[in-house]
Amino acid sequence: ADKLCRKASLVKLIKTNLELSELCTWFPESHVIYPTNLKTAVAPAQNGIAHLINSSKSDEREVFLASYNRREENGEDNIWIAKSSAGAKGEGILISSDASQPL
Repeated sequence: ADKLCRKASLVKLIKTNLELSELCTWFPESHVIYPTNLKTAVAPAQNGIAHLINSSKSDEREVFLASYNRREENGEDNIWIAKSSAGAKGEGILISSDASQPL
């Protein structure tokens, strides 16, 4: 249940389970990004999903930026929603078309 109720855990679960990722076509493109002021070491994401399986704190900042830049180059809509996974209960949700804001 914890994997389904926490946003970051849900994203990791869907991305790392091939069957789920194929079934969840409704799930928006999502990335897990940890605050830069965390004292805990964060592993940078790599291509694929191995980083999500092997590291409890994999930061997908670079993957997000690559996706953002690709959308910009293709002239696609580029609006992102950033939500805290710290139990903010709807407080502090950010909607932005600027990549630097959620980072």
